[in-house]
Amino acid sequence: MDEHPSSDVSVSPEAPAADAPRSRRSILAMGLGGLAGAIAATMAQAVPAAAAPGSALIIGVANVGGAATTSLKSSNAVAALKVTDTATATAASAIRAIASRTTGNVYGVNASTISAGTSSAGVNGMATAGQGVQGFATGSSGYGVLGSATGTSGKGVVGTAQGPSGLGVQGVSAKSHGTTGTTYGSGTDTAGVRGEALGTAAVNVHGVYGSTANGGTGAAGVKGYATASLANAMVASGVNGAYGILASSSSYAVFSAGAAWVSGNANVTGTLTKGAGAFRIDHPLDPERRYLQHSFVESPEMKNVYDGVATLGANGSVAVRLPRWFEALNRDFRYQLTAIGAPAPRLFIKQGVEGNRFVIAGGEAGQRVSWQVTGIRHDAYARAHPIRVELAKRGEEVGHLLHAKELGLPASRRIDPAAARLRAARRRPRAVSGIRQVAPPDVTE
Repeated sequence: MDEHPSSDVSVSPEAPAADAPRSRRSILAMGLGGLAGAIAATMAQAVPAAAAPGSALIIGVANVGGAATTSLKSSNAVAALKVTDTATATAASAIRAIASRTTGNVYGVNASTISAGTSSAGVNGMATAGQGVQGFATGSSGYGVLGSATGTSGKGVVGTAQGPSGLGVQGVSAKSHGTTGTTYGSGTDTAGVRGEALGTAAVNVHGVYGSTANGGTGAAGVKGYATASLANAMVASGVNGAYGILASSSSYAVFSAGAAWVSGNANVTGTLTKGAGAFRIDHPLDPERRYLQHSFVESPEMKNVYDGVATLGANGSVAVRLPRWFEALNRDFRYQLTAIGAPAPRLFIKQGVEGNRFVIAGGEAGQRVSWQVTGIRHDAYARAHPIRVELAKRGEEVGHLLHAKELGLPASRRIDPAAARLRAARRRPRAVSGIRQVAPPDVTE
């Protein structure tokens, strides 16, 4: 019988031993396959909406710090953290800080410095076009920018400008106060707002400069209030302590709704109008306890008064010489003569003022005569601005009085320039121009 292999029997090569060494190619293939699987698994995971408290900082999502503080330290000489925003939106922000707590003293940004350098600052803002630091307050009693200082020579807010038309600090308000200063100091030299002009060669340098284009109630370029009994609404000192520019014939460069104290000389180049006038000095006989006062001598004309004592010569006359500018200043002369020591019934003015002199005659030789000459000013200013003895009240002045209280009338009848301007503005409303309105940025999340 022929021997043939069975059809249900298969022959296979012998399997290698379990401990046989693997080739380098097989090991590399296994490594690459594991890395690809890990990458695929990572990419399959969704990016978290927020980083969990205590986790690493994740860029592009919200990071919740919880009660912990995220600290960044760097020895870089320029900046520990630099953020640049290249967006072209009108209200884009490179860094936005929001303090959402509704109570307590919270800060969107709280920066401090311990450096004693003259230019060091907790916050330093610079702008090549626009505002270096800008603050907005949308609440009813908030502050756009609030600065405070507790040191003996500290400054809450300091602004500097180096440009020819720059402003160190500018306050703009469409309805209220652009800049407000408050002090609670009890020292002898504290101030809510203090301005210093230290330039020595520049023109029109101002410590504090204020302007207004608003005709509303109480509008002012610079305004001061004082409620304490010994306080002052505004104190000006120096060579030019207070300086005001009048831009309207119905307003005032300087307006004081109350008493004003000038410690030093006052120079008025225009016409001074007053209710009364007097000098007050320490009483010559009791200077430590009393004053001595005299009233001004008033006249319906711009009258000058000159007097003196002359001694008559051998012929009973004398020529009285006056200053060389006498006739250039005065006109319409009036004379008074009084004999001293003995009657002189024939005393008279022999020659009136001519060539800046006049002649007295009709007395006895050696007799002394008291004389007085008055003249009416006729210089250029006096001719251009004569005193009008009677004039009618106009506009808001009608029905109101300068001295309502003294006439037994209520204070509402008193002439008040500020209130008059308000009433006129209500009847003739006008648009305010020249103030650049800046919209606050969007601070919503």
